[in-house]
Amino acid sequence: MIPDRVNNQPLLGGSQIFFDNVAGTFNGVAGTGNINFGSGDILAALNINAPGLGFTQFGGTDLFSFVNGQPVFNTGTFNFSGIVTGRSTLTISEVSAAVPEPTTWAMMLIGFGFIGGAMRSAAEAESYRLLRLTTLADG
Repeated sequence: MIPDRVNNQPLLGGSQIFFDNVAGTFNGVAGTGNINFGSGDILAALNINAPGLGFTQFGGTDLFSFVNGQPVFNTGTFNFSGIVTGRSTLTISEVSAAVPEPTTWAMMLIGFGFIGGAMRSAAEAESYRLLRLTTLADG
């Protein structure tokens, strides 16, 4: 997911990453919310403004750093103390590419087989039609 905005200001003591209109379930309520992560001297490491939560801030460890000017999230489980909600836990893990299920692969291969069969029978029908026309012209 690409951030909507990045505010990297190490001279001012911190940086922020903003994600707007994130779909999810927030405190049991489905909807979209705005999430931003802070590092350094920023007051909150995690801010969430979403239905079911309102505006919630969490203080704790830095969740990201900048590598070659790009934000890179730290992976692991982090404990936060929320200003309103008390203690909370956030887990950030590596996201791997989606792998289709075996049935999806089977359906795709069967579909390719049907397409190949249709193309082959269409080519054979055209070949037979040309052969017949040639025979009628010779005859």
